Amino acid sequence: MDPRLPRAFAAMAAMVPEGADDATASRFTAHAMVVAAQLLKAPDGLHSIQSGHWLSPATSERDRLMCALPIGIALSTIDPEAFARTVWFACGCTTRDEFQSAALLAAAVSLALDSYAAPAGEAVEFVASLSPRGEAEEDPDILTATRRAMNVLSNSKWVDYWSPINLLRQKLAAHPSSSLVIPLSFYIPPLSYSSAISSEIAELSGNPQLCTVISSILSPLSGRGFSARLRKQAHTNEHSGFDPMRITGQLLELRPPASAAWLSRAAGRSGPRYRRSGPTSFEDPRSTVCTRYAAFESESKPTPLGPSRGDAPVGRVVFMTELTLRYDRQSADEPLPVGDEWATREGVHIDLTFTAMRAARAMGIEVVSLSPIGEGPRGSIIAKALAREGIIDAGPRVRGCDSGYRSYVIGTYRGDKLSFIENVPEHAWDEAIRTLGPSDILFVDGSLERSPAVLAVAENAAIQLPEHTRVIIDSSRGGVGPHQLPNDNVLMALSQSNVQGLCEPIVSDRSAFDASKDPDHSASFVQNLFDRYTLISTSSYESYLARTLQEKTSVVKPVTRFRAPAVESVDPIGSAAAHYGVLAAALALGYPLERCILLANCAGALASTMPGPASCPTREDIEAAADALEARTDGE
Repeated sequence: MDPRLPRAFAAMAAMVPEGADDATASRFTAHAMVVAAQLLKAPDGLHSIQSGHWLSPATSERDRLMCALPIGIALSTIDPEAFARTVWFACGCTTRDEFQSAALLAAAVSLALDSYAAPAGEAVEFVASLSPRGEAEEDPDILTATRRAMNVLSNSKWVDYWSPINLLRQKLAAHPSSSLVIPLSFYIPPLSYSSAISSEIAELSGNPQLCTVISSILSPLSGRGFSARLRKQAHTNEHSGFDPMRITGQLLELRPPASAAWLSRAAGRSGPRYRRSGPTSFEDPRSTVCTRYAAFESESKPTPLGPSRGDAPVGRVVFMTELTLRYDRQSADEPLPVGDEWATREGVHIDLTFTAMRAARAMGIEVVSLSPIGEGPRGSIIAKALAREGIIDAGPRVRGCDSGYRSYVIGTYRGDKLSFIENVPEHAWDEAIRTLGPSDILFVDGSLERSPAVLAVAENAAIQLPEHTRVIIDSSRGGVGPHQLPNDNVLMALSQSNVQGLCEPIVSDRSAFDASKDPDHSASFVQNLFDRYTLISTSSYESYLARTLQEKTSVVKPVTRFRAPAVESVDPIGSAAAHYGVLAAALALGYPLERCILLANCAGALASTMPGPASCPTREDIEAAADALEARTDGE
């Protein structure tokens, strides 16, 4: 038996929608079977199709796409022109989009049978290389839509049951829904979405039944769905006379035999899924390329710096957060401050993200706060503090409520009291995020996901994020921020002590606990889980950087240790925030990544020698400490 038969058969059987009656099964398979019968008359049948003498072309979108399936099974892509002619005439194409849709499906099937995998990216590149066919249309073509959808797929990390609907809708907004059947069909199969999310994605195409059928055809080509297709075969044989096993076997006989390379890949020795095509902007500060994960180069150019900033290489640090007041109580019975007491009670301070802002500002760069601020005594304290530090207050003013607070019982995890702002306009941050330039750094407070109103604002803003923008996520309090953020050009920063709390709810086993015992293991564990650059800081203020898989192929070690100066810690509270703020500022200044981390380590260490949670050292002290550390390291 041809080893490719199970996959090809499963794809063929998937033409019949789940639960379809006899009439529906016939409608979906009729034109495809005519094409299959014509192909099996080879060479005369193939010649008649390619010469345009076949007189029964498909007329509907559904039929054109179903006709592409037997072509993909019967023909290899070794002769691109013959492949294109067959698709054009057999599928009855008249426009550019009709041809690209049918050719993409046929090519995906054909390439999968030759390579064992489901090479959607290779199918896009193959169809793009074909001579243009059909009347051009004003809207962006099918290839562009498919590239955009697959870039969302390849450059995103899904945890729990996050839905990509809003992100897809934004990225594909320029395309009419009628052109999205193939792009979204290519998007669905590799993902383990719930049926509800898959249905939502299919709805974006304007033809959810057809989109679902095409995604079902593509799914078994990656090795899934055999048992379901076997059950479907019994149904279709019994009720419709459609015998996919027999027809598929006959179509495969028209192809060359499976190669040794195919058998090798089938044994699990295939190469990486995506390739790098340029440096990351973390490794090269001048890079505007989004290439670590994206299957294709971006269809849109990076957002320029803009006229207000000229060509200045120095960027800003923009903080996506909700600033709150912090007051830790001696016991659960101790009351919270009331009214003006927030300004006078000893021990009240702005939460630690403000310390990160101060540390970034101490490096001499522009710092922007997007935090919403309410009206009331707490909001007034926050607004005055931002003004005092020279931090640009770009957050919306929210009427009808005060800014929030956090309060914990010292030494325990009991008696927590939290309050977050409400009624924040859902698109308050969209414009600010769209204006981020290549030199800017977006600093995301991962804990904002605890505030429902602000998280909604962050999710909407993340969709607008320019593809070149570098992002730091502060995950030190167990959050990862908005799910809409990409993997590319994103660095997650947290302490070794926070690894278990962040990862254990996701992995649901003791692996996170085991990883947390060693900083090197912690860094690689978090990186592998989230597919992002990961920086783990330790209690001695050293850091461990885990690069992405693509970077691991370089001469740089997958996990790199960065030293810190030896200090006598006086007050470690706030030292991590100082570390993160200086890291962001150094990246915005255009320093090499290694220098940025060294400066951050020095900032955290020096901050721990100073009393108070908002303390941070000067730029001069940080630079001097880093220089001394580098000199000592070079001497060793």
